[in-house]
Amino acid sequence: MAVPETGAAVHGAQCVWNPDNDGAAMLRMKSTCERCSASLGLTDRAFICSFENTFCPQCAEQLEHRCPSCQAELVQRPARTRSPTEVPDQGFKAKLEKLLV
Repeated sequence: MAVPETGAAVHGAQCVWNPDNDGAAMLRMKSTCERCSASLGLTDRAFICSFENTFCPQCAEQLEHRCPSCQAELVQRPARTRSPTEVPDQGFKAKLEKLLV
């Protein structure tokens, strides 16, 4: 499997590469609706297209679940239970701190 660079475009969206996540890329969880600027937390209900354009439920409904930028379907964004910066164990935290220094 090819390893994308951090921040590399993957099908038009920003990919956040996590080498400790078995090659999986994480969604960029945007904190505001792109149409009305409503605040969207990690666990708030939101809708995204395949390019990760993000909308609040009210705007998604008004847009008939179609992205105004790419015309793709808007689907419910998965909720995160914690921030990606919260680390589950010391092993990962030590690696992260080493990379950031």
